[in-house]
Amino acid sequence: MDDRAVFKDGTNASRRRGEDAVETMREKLEKTSIKALRALEAKDAEIARLRAELRARERREGATTAFERRRRARRGGEDEGEMSDEETFEDEGRYRNARRGRTSASASASGARVGQLERELEDERAVVIRLRRELREANGNAERLRESHEEAKKFALASEKHAGALTERMQRLVCARDERWSERENAADASERALSAPPPAPA
Repeated sequence: MDDRAVFKDGTNASRRRGEDAVETMREKLEKTSIKALRALEAKDAEIARLRAELRARERREGATTAFERRRRARRGGEDEGEMSDEETFEDEGRYRNARRGRTSASASASGARVGQLERELEDERAVVIRLRRELREANGNAERLRESHEEAKKFALASEKHAGALTERMQRLVCARDERWSERENAADASERALSAPPPAPA
């Protein structure tokens, strides 16, 4: 096997190793991207659930407030002449006390839950931002890796072409040198034969 064939085999082996490394890295990046996308979808679903729960709680709170306004409006329109002042006062007192207890407990629990949901929502948003950043970085790394691989392939092809030209030139020089040596050896042999030849007989 000549030098050119040896170089070509080495270049091909190096190229295959580079392509295998690129393929392995690409598969890893694809797995990372798929994992990040799935996690992102899960977080989006969690955010949608939290928002839906917040909206439902807001609607319930709004409905309760509207109901109390309507109840007060109805009570304001009733003919309170049928009730004594004492009965009216006692009824209003019982209503206020009961409502105060329910409202205080409900508001406290609702406020705590809403605060918890808002904190969870912010945490999920932070996770989503991080996942999107990781996904962009993975895609960017994959693109840079692809570009580097393309540049490496171009460089390898150019190097192979240049090495092939150098090998051919070296082979031509070697052939020319061998020819010159052969010519010198032939000339030396001819001179030696001429010197060792017997002198011609006198006429």
